[in-house]
Amino acid sequence: MAKQNNTREELTALNDALTSLNANLKANFSKQANIISDASKTISKDFTQGIDDASKSLDQQDKILASINRNKDQSKKIDQELIKNEANKATILRKAEILRRNGVEFSERDLFNSLLQIDAAIENLNVLKEQNIEKQRERNFVGEILEKVKNHLSVRRLLQLAVVATVNALKDGSTLTANIAQNTGLSAQNSLQLQKNFANLAANSGEVFINSTRLNEAFTTLASQTGIVSSFGGDTLVSFTQLTEQLGLGAEQATQLALVSRLQGTSTKSTLENTVATVNAINKQNGVNLSSKEIFNDISSASKAIVVSLGMNPQLLAQAAAEARSLGSTLGEIDQIAESLLNFESSIENELTAELLTGKQLNFEKARLLALNNDLAGVSKELADNEELFSSFANGNRITQQAIADTIGVSRDQMAEMVMQQKFLTLGAQGFTAEYGEQTYQQMLQLSATQKLEASMVKLKTALVDLVTPLIPIIDAFSNVISGVATFTSNVVSGGSSREIDYDKMASAMSNIQVNTTTNYSGFNAKSQQASNGAYVNDVKYNKVGMG
Repeated sequence: MAKQNNTREELTALNDALTSLNANLKANFSKQANIISDASKTISKDFTQGIDDASKSLDQQDKILASINRNKDQSKKIDQELIKNEANKATILRKAEILRRNGVEFSERDLFNSLLQIDAAIENLNVLKEQNIEKQRERNFVGEILEKVKNHLSVRRLLQLAVVATVNALKDGSTLTANIAQNTGLSAQNSLQLQKNFANLAANSGEVFINSTRLNEAFTTLASQTGIVSSFGGDTLVSFTQLTEQLGLGAEQATQLALVSRLQGTSTKSTLENTVATVNAINKQNGVNLSSKEIFNDISSASKAIVVSLGMNPQLLAQAAAEARSLGSTLGEIDQIAESLLNFESSIENELTAELLTGKQLNFEKARLLALNNDLAGVSKELADNEELFSSFANGNRITQQAIADTIGVSRDQMAEMVMQQKFLTLGAQGFTAEYGEQTYQQMLQLSATQKLEASMVKLKTALVDLVTPLIPIIDAFSNVISGVATFTSNVVSGGSSREIDYDKMASAMSNIQVNTTTNYSGFNAKSQQASNGAYVNDVKYNKVGMG
């Protein structure tokens, strides 16, 4: 596109130049009208007409460029214009020589520049020729692809693809069901039922990124992380998937955040949305613009002691993490500061030393009380309000800085980091929020157009897996019969005793085929209208298909 725009700009510039030069030449010939012969007048007219024709050719080139952009082959027109321009150039040179011989004056400089512009127009036509060839190659390539696609989309080919897709879907469905059984110890039947529930949950989630495969992975990961087998709740599985796949949290982090959210008695999604709202409130209150994603990271990485001390409440954890970040610190560091403040003997001694060096009152009594009650948000806020603490550090010498850092149990570098972060956090924060708005949990999960397309294709594929998953018992039963027949055949061929064949087992397997093939509509959960909203089972209402 940039190349095409440049070509059009060059055409405009050439046209303007030729028009201007020809106007000068015409004006010059007009001044000599009374002193030159009629023959010379005719020749001078032909001379300027040649330049006019070259200018008109530039207009034609603009139309050619537009046609090329519409994928129309312009090779013939380009060749015609090349011939015209070469002819015009020859005519102008011939007429100029005649005028010289007849003593007619004209600007040799204007003539030279006009010829340069015509040469440039010819060169531009060659560029258009290359663009036209390139466009036709693209067009032919696309045509070949479409022809190949057309050939591959024959009825026979589509049937082949459908069979292959169905077989692959059965394999994937069997793998997912086996994955549940292997990781939980559930029976094959219960594992199958659980996978069907994942399919229903994915279909009803309304989220393009959520499919039964991802929910299966979320379930087994949560079971592995917690060491327990539980339903966890569909909303929790969806949120866990979003936290790991869309927000990039690790499995351990996402497990902690998802499960503490589940404990609040509301949907996990609502709890996470409220957590973001808490961060927005802290941002507004403190004049900062903390990232909710970083707060999620802080909550999910918090020690078990912090999580339990704050009631396993995501909002309290978010408040504590946000206040810590506003101070220029982290939730883990504030917990360490709280522990240091409660080491009364050393803490008070360090406080007195710092007061002696600075001549300022550094009172940590309230901070100690907040630390005792595990109010980490309160500790952060109390320290942030202690202006003497940070101003004395910023303006103190090395010994004073170390003494101040010791009062809250951090290193001199950590204290300096807190001072710097407090300054950084206020840079343009309020203006940014005013212009672009507050953060929301849904915005954090936003997918690009490419990601949405990829997710849609994956969900479409898993929908086929979900559709054929209820047929897995039939396939398993056939496999048992085939295995029995293979064993029987092997024994006959090898001369082995037929008495080793377990006929009861074979009869039982064949009976299972009869039972499992008698498929009841309820096996598709159509009664509850949850299997893709019942879209693929509307025509089989409680019908039974027997083996006959």
